[in-house]
Amino acid sequence: FSTPQCINNDLKNNLISLEDVILIVFDEAHHTVQNYAYVNISKNYQNIPHHHILALTASPGNNKEKINEICKNLNIEKVEIRTDQDEEVKQYLQEKHVSWLTIPLDEPLLNILSKIKQYHTSKLKELKHLGVTKPLNLINKKDLLDLQIKFRLQLNQKNPIAFHGISLSTLLIKTSHLIDILETQGIITTLSYLKKLESETSKASKSILNSPYIKLAYSQLIELSKTNTHPKISSLVSIITKQFEENKNSKIIIFVNFRDTIDEILIALKNVSSIKPVILIGQKSGLNQKQQVGVIKDFERNIYNVLLCTSIGEEGLSIGTLDIAIFYDAVPSAIRRIQRTGRVARIKPGKIIHLMAAGSKDVAYYWKSKHDEAKMKNILYNMQDKEKQSAL
Repeated sequence: FSTPQCINNDLKNNLISLEDVILIVFDEAHHTVQNYAYVNISKNYQNIPHHHILALTASPGNNKEKINEICKNLNIEKVEIRTDQDEEVKQYLQEKHVSWLTIPLDEPLLNILSKIKQYHTSKLKELKHLGVTKPLNLINKKDLLDLQIKFRLQLNQKNPIAFHGISLSTLLIKTSHLIDILETQGIITTLSYLKKLESETSKASKSILNSPYIKLAYSQLIELSKTNTHPKISSLVSIITKQFEENKNSKIIIFVNFRDTIDEILIALKNVSSIKPVILIGQKSGLNQKQQVGVIKDFERNIYNVLLCTSIGEEGLSIGTLDIAIFYDAVPSAIRRIQRTGRVARIKPGKIIHLMAAGSKDVAYYWKSKHDEAKMKNILYNMQDKEKQSAL
């Protein structure tokens, strides 16, 4: 049993040989892409006679190209899929109760959002002068990123509007992100993002902060932060408080996308006596591997009863005592949503609660990940059926 990086480094340094290995099991096989250690290990192993590879993953990918890349890199010849609907799997599964809570934004937040959206819309209209014909209300972040690439290519052609196009598309990406985090994250997280813009020297960031709309929204957010929290945080605290009233020995994990939001939630949770929260974050955010292990052990020993984590908690975390997994925000990736879901109901029944800000990216991301999961399963079933037909 080993981490892939350890085996890969030992192979590179000729410290070990795979000649006598008759089977390698690659867990979380969806990582077998690009320069990940699994790719080199598999490449080394395929030169060994009578080698066998078993690859396991709950989420190989939502398109055939990604799945084929994994199969190619691992030299996979046969694909099998099992879901929670298969009889041979059902007997080993614990019940998961999934619920969705759509949370309306309150009036103060909606007023601030309207100012930011007015500015964003006014800037979207400028795209028409740059030849954009797509309806403005349908332009998304991918469109803006594509525009950036297009205008950068035009720099080489000395197109005079290219510089303006790059700056405008960058500005729109930033304001779109500002809207998203205010809708789905928290007031403090939004203020942190605005402070980040203040530290930037780009024309786009300066234009945003010089806008009367943004200046007014910024000052109102500062005032609001003194007395209010985001409605999702209030709902989250209520859900957890109620759970501990029903079962004081409950264990809860909360998934959050943004580090700043974790800090904001942590402050709110610490104000409730029954809640003993702790954060689990990556090494870049401030916890080394030893500290991460210590956090998990303390959580299992009941020193803490609520575990707040970023994406680091989505894989490789096995805590059998978890009662509830709460998704504070949605992720567009089917892989990440599946991995999050797998943290709960491992050895006993559990609940999964999705918090979604009404009319926000939370809702769109949730349905996108669901659609991608269904697509992934269809691809795998088709691959499995074709292999069975070929074998007949």
